[in-house]
Amino acid sequence: MDDLRLLLNGKYIELEMAVLYHLSSFQEFFELEIETLKAISVLLRSKLCRGIRNLIENEKVNVELDENNYINLNTKLKEKINKAVSETEGLIVKYNNKIIDFYYTMNCSGGTANSEDVLGVNIPYLRRVLCNKCPRTKREVEFEIKDIENKLGMLNGNYKNEIPNFMENVERDETGRIINLDIRTNKTSGKEFAERMNLKSNRIYFMQKSISIKEIGDGMGLGICIQGANNLAKEGCKFNELIKYYFTGVEIIRLDKEYILNNLYDKKIVIDAGHGGSDFGKVNDSLIEKDINLKIALKLKYLLESKGCIIILTREKDEYLSLLDRVNIINKERPNFFISIHQNSFINDTVNGAECYCFKDDDLALELSKEILEKLKNKAGIKNRGVRVGDYYILREGRVSGIVLECLYLTGNVDREKYDEEGLEKIAKAVFEGICEYYDVRV
Repeated sequence: MDDLRLLLNGKYIELEMAVLYHLSSFQEFFELEIETLKAISVLLRSKLCRGIRNLIENEKVNVELDENNYINLNTKLKEKINKAVSETEGLIVKYNNKIIDFYYTMNCSGGTANSEDVLGVNIPYLRRVLCNKCPRTKREVEFEIKDIENKLGMLNGNYKNEIPNFMENVERDETGRIINLDIRTNKTSGKEFAERMNLKSNRIYFMQKSISIKEIGDGMGLGICIQGANNLAKEGCKFNELIKYYFTGVEIIRLDKEYILNNLYDKKIVIDAGHGGSDFGKVNDSLIEKDINLKIALKLKYLLESKGCIIILTREKDEYLSLLDRVNIINKERPNFFISIHQNSFINDTVNGAECYCFKDDDLALELSKEILEKLKNKAGIKNRGVRVGDYYILREGRVSGIVLECLYLTGNVDREKYDEEGLEKIAKAVFEGICEYYDVRV
């Protein structure tokens, strides 16, 4: 693993290659100035970084990347896109130390918009910016009223007594015939209206069937105005200036690739050593679950801290904690994950292996569990008994993703031979490597 990778649709792809592929999918950008393309490359990279688990937790990137978009480009375009991406390699945009998302509008026609006016949510870096560099474009489009109603789910095609702001103040006799009406404030008799419109009757009703809409600009007005930025680039503005003009209060930073690949970047994990004190857990001769759980927890803490991970132990010694106590610690700390360490037992000593329990629909915990169980199998020789849904109190009441890990069977004829110091070291190391694998961090 030499480069930063993002997880996209269950597969890893190198970040810089993903930026190339993504940029290649925007044909409308191909003729832009190189500085504009550089700005877009940095913004796309920022968006794609949301797929790097070690940078941003619990977010998925909804992007379809097709390498053929890049492969099928002509040589000149490839060189241009390669230049834009390579000359901004590793650069991303942050606001208040958080990576921003990519928003753009092709033509804002004079000014971008505040996010709350478009999305209904205040995003601090999406503020209204005056833009006098993009051309003022407009077009008129005519829609059938029934089409608008159908698209908006407003089926209401009845004939009306009048049309507001056009045909109003309609006066009728008892049979429904029009006596008088106002057409754009001009009073007209029903007889005159019928004659001028070549109608056979003055007993008439109205239905507005079409409406003309004038569009100004192209896009929702959020983020960078592509045409405005491109004209600024023609005047000599650099990519970083373009980004900072259209995104308020942001900073451009370079990803520290080596640090991200070698450290659990700002991660916090709660390790819960199950049982303790008067609660012995499962016991098999000299094997006492509460003691084994604590030994593994302490070893795992040491390993994870060596990668810069923030570790919170629910207990550091042989003491009793209720399930509520443990859940309170988890909910107070709000970690990225919690892992509750346990040992299993069964009446039949031929049952051996490790298994994980997750709360229903906790997809992140499911993925982490799979990584840990595979490492326990490959590194510690422990049978993988799979991941299961568990309605345990700690999983149900903990407000973050978590797993209950049953490391071994105290009663297992194979597993009980693994409870020496070397075996416990292997278990802790395997769990550690599973967590590193989940976050795509070197061991």
